[in-house]
Amino acid sequence: MNTFPSEKLPDKTVESIRQFIYTKMEELKNGGAFYNQVIREDILPLLDSQCTIIYYPSDDVEEDNNGFHKTYRYRGENRHFVYINTSQDIEKQIFTAAHELGHVWKVDEHLKKELGISIDDDMDEHIMNRFAAELLMPKELFCSFFEKTFDDKVKGGSLTVELLIQIITIIMNEFYVPYKSVIGRLYELGYMSEYNARVLWDGMPQLTREDIINYSRKYSKEQGFTRLYSPDNKMHIAGLKEALDTARAKSAAPEQWLLEFYSRFGLETSDAGESLKTEITITNDEETKDNVGKSCD
Repeated sequence: MNTFPSEKLPDKTVESIRQFIYTKMEELKNGGAFYNQVIREDILPLLDSQCTIIYYPSDDVEEDNNGFHKTYRYRGENRHFVYINTSQDIEKQIFTAAHELGHVWKVDEHLKKELGISIDDDMDEHIMNRFAAELLMPKELFCSFFEKTFDDKVKGGSLTVELLIQIITIIMNEFYVPYKSVIGRLYELGYMSEYNARVLWDGMPQLTREDIINYSRKYSKEQGFTRLYSPDNKMHIAGLKEALDTARAKSAAPEQWLLEFYSRFGLETSDAGESLKTEITITNDEETKDNVGKSCD
């Protein structure tokens, strides 16, 4: 979420997004998956179940380089790939994952069909950001938590910029989402005027955005919110090691090309030692239980 959402989406569009999320999550639950009402980092395995994720840090950590989604035709079917820049703070990665899941699930196509609306590129990004916000910060839970936190912090007194940044940081930690997504949520749910939201989004001459983020970061550290403002620089593609090993064993690709992939993702080229391949049996037989460990009884 890099552009301030000054033009709010129509109520019908928002309601359709919420219904879409509800339907999708019910389908997943009926299929045996389980997700908490507040998804947080569980969005990552959820996205992973829907596509191939490429986790890789980028030297360019500008705010517009959070990630992207691509679709490729492979063996007669469309395959979805999502890149996530792991140089970004993990809460940004989480919001990016939710945003890209909207692309994978084709939320825009659903809205076109359901509401008969046309969607350009800018509107498409706006919709995906709103989808991510609704998925990660469900309205009822978000409103309840914000109002309680607000009351606890303000206690009937005056609301200062300092207190507001503290409240935003607490919400960031609760839902595990980035700073701007909380500002956007407060604005789109009517808790904050556009002027005040823009001040907190972009800053102002006497209080720059950098000052605001630095204070949020400081407050986060003071409160022990260790998950916030911390990138992990993860390098991972599910199944990559196995695929590279197979390709190497079959000489299916140039050796130098394969070694480059091993190197880029910090993977070892050597196979497991022979001792690790020794067969072993785990049993629940009474005669061998003592040799294996305690019974599950």
